[in-house]
Amino acid sequence: AALAIGAGVQGAGAGPFTRSEIASLTYEQIKGTGLANTCPIVEGASEGAKISITGGKKYKIDEFCLEPTSFQVLEEKLTKTGLTTEAVNTKVTTRQTYVLTGIDGDLTTEGGKLKFTEKD
Repeated sequence: AALAIGAGVQGAGAGPFTRSEIASLTYEQIKGTGLANTCPIVEGASEGAKISITGGKKYKIDEFCLEPTSFQVLEEKLTKTGLTTEAVNTKVTTRQTYVLTGIDGDLTTEGGKLKFTEKD
């Protein structure tokens, strides 16, 4: 199996940024730019880079970050056939954090599928 890494971050009109680049900035440089709410790109990886995962081995993932690139809400509609629910694209209307960061865990393969087990 192969795990594709597609990392992309847009922040403050410039970017993408690596973890070390973000860490080198001061609070004043980050304040109001949106950088605090973005995932860094993987250093040394190119767009569409792949990592080969060998079955039967355990891999450790540190500081994993998830950042949604689109948002959808479930909308109920009344149609001639009854009530249906569909996902509709929407925009974020809050400045609160929606990025999940600092996720650590083990990556294994089971039955030809990838399995990620988060560590507390």
